[in-house]
Amino acid sequence: MLHDSVANKYWEALYEKFPEYQFILIEKESKKLVASANCLPLLWEKELNHLPAEGWDWAMTHGFSNLSRKVNPNFLCALSISVAPDFQGKGISNHLVKIMQKIAKNKKFVNLIAPVRPNYKCKYPLTPIENYIHWKNGDGFSFDPWIRVHEQLGGKIVKVCNKSMEITGSVGDWQRWTDMIFPETMEYVVPGALTPINICLESDIGTYIEPNVWIVHSTK
Repeated sequence: MLHDSVANKYWEALYEKFPEYQFILIEKESKKLVASANCLPLLWEKELNHLPAEGWDWAMTHGFSNLSRKVNPNFLCALSISVAPDFQGKGISNHLVKIMQKIAKNKKFVNLIAPVRPNYKCKYPLTPIENYIHWKNGDGFSFDPWIRVHEQLGGKIVKVCNKSMEITGSVGDWQRWTDMIFPETMEYVVPGALTPINICLESDIGTYIEPNVWIVHSTK
């Protein structure tokens, strides 16, 4: 996930161009970093069910394109929430989504949207994400913990964005990134990946296309 070309192109610029939409949490007593979160504003004027299949990569590219064209945004898009290992399992991510909701409301944006990476999907890489998003717990909320956080805070699944991130590299790159070998041209299940990666020895390229889920939080 550290080798997405769109992320590598724009990530550092988030802090320069959109500083008011990046934030961290620090434990008061220890001064330890608890979590970090990133989002950016963008313009979306079509129906929500037309949000692009390219998801995360589109949001990042579109947000910076809007900025360069001096377009007034109407949506806030969540990009990332990361919680330090020592603080995981304590409801921190729930709090971070609430902060994003508050930012969106204070800026008078219509919606907070998020191309959500369902974090249990990696346990079921061969299951189509279109099926996975309908799995429920006994409480009626999503089986997936990260989708469930959004649902419990009022977020609604709009659609799958099945081309949310695209990561490509040589076969050698993928072997270094995954600590695996790929002796044949075929699809491989890689630990942590939501779907198999496609390895082609003839063209010396490996491609991973990650599906995410568009979730929308209304600010009304």
